[in-house]
Amino acid sequence: MTSDWTSDPHVVIPAWMTPQQVEAIATLYRRSADGSANQAAFFHRVHQHIGGYCGLTWCGMFVGIEPDGYRHT
Repeated sequence: MTSDWTSDPHVVIPAWMTPQQVEAIATLYRRSADGSANQAAFFHRVHQHIGGYCGLTWCGMFVGIEPDGYRHT
């Protein structure tokens, strides 16, 4: 399933983020917005980390997302 995030003008996708990471974040959002008002607010919670992965706190746990889109807690 492709993400519609790239067509949302309020969501700013950082240059360092891979398309697989964007899709993984979109999947988490579709499962649960976890209190975020919209996609832009949810995406804003994601932070870059050393080693090319990014992460966010989602549903009470930290989720790391590798450059290939693999998610782990």
